[in-house]
Amino acid sequence: MIAVSIGVSALISFILGYFIFKTVWIAIGVLGLIGGFSLGLMLYSVILAFIETGAVWAMVLTAISCSIICGLLSFRFANAVVLTMTSVIGSYEFMRGVSYFLGGYPDMAEIFADLENNLPLNDMNNMFWIYLCLFLFVSVAGIIYQIRNNEEHESLLLDEKYQRNK
Repeated sequence: MIAVSIGVSALISFILGYFIFKTVWIAIGVLGLIGGFSLGLMLYSVILAFIETGAVWAMVLTAISCSIICGLLSFRFANAVVLTMTSVIGSYEFMRGVSYFLGGYPDMAEIFADLENNLPLNDMNNMFWIYLCLFLFVSVAGIIYQIRNNEEHESLLLDEKYQRNK
């Protein structure tokens, strides 16, 4: 059964990979959505650090709103969104990975639980601000690096819609 599961997963992956390769606009849109969601979570986390309390619906609404806005922008400003969102997503994941090893960054499950129970957030300490600075530094560094070494993938160079929206 493991071999069947691996085989079916590989087949589905190849089919989806081929589909995304042929329809690069879907991939760019998804990149905008995911990047916007990450930005929305970071934005609301900063707001929470200042006000120390909030609502789950506001966090979800902020993340979804940023996700939709960035998803829509990805179709108009494809190159800028690809460049920016890959840096933002990468730096967010890097920062979260570092925080799992070093600690000090509030866990999203704990934040949600505190917000649902209307508890003040005590997890937003000095380490949060250090992680936020790390996120911003790595994001900006990634954007600068990509601007200086702007090598686009062949599939993007061949797509006339992408070239028109650069």
